[in-house]
Amino acid sequence: MAVYFRHLATRLPSRTAMTKRTEDAEVAQRPDRPPGILVKTLQKGKAARVHRVLPKTPEADKTHSGLLSHALYGRVKKDYSPVDDIRKGLPASSVLHLARTLRTTEHDLLPIIGMSDRTLQRRRKEKKPLDPVESDRLYRLAKTYARANEVFENEDVALDWLKSANRSLGSIPLLLLDTEAGTDMVERVLTRIEHGVYS
Repeated sequence: MAVYFRHLATRLPSRTAMTKRTEDAEVAQRPDRPPGILVKTLQKGKAARVHRVLPKTPEADKTHSGLLSHALYGRVKKDYSPVDDIRKGLPASSVLHLARTLRTTEHDLLPIIGMSDRTLQRRRKEKKPLDPVESDRLYRLAKTYARANEVFENEDVALDWLKSANRSLGSIPLLLLDTEAGTDMVERVLTRIEHGVYS
């Protein structure tokens, strides 16, 4: 039986209405910080998962370029230059690094970047990088992952959102990243969530 998911993003209630949970106490102690976002995943009308995302979690302290380079190289690359790296071709190992970052498999990512398993294995065997088109598609995946981390300020929530069906998009966000148009749609919804708009 098909399972339907719906994501909500709403502003948290005022600080006086918050419970005495640890994260709420942290917000109360820092009045200069905004209250954050409440993200719910609904399954057949019943709350399946609820995430309270507070600003300045440890994940949020990572820079955008740091998240990107770590996702693609398995480490924060000091001399990271996305344009040059894409033009030269990302290493074949980047597919595995990104799959681990997204907590999925290379098999799931290859259709999104338009690459066969045989081609990937050949590149590894010959120690050749991805071509610029494949590198650009892989970068697009990593960029959207980094953007979701910035919006939700929590990696677990970001990954849950990227891999769950979204009513606004009519699809699973991750599966739309095989095209530039789909990527634009996902980024627009993330921007709406960032501003507290229902998505």
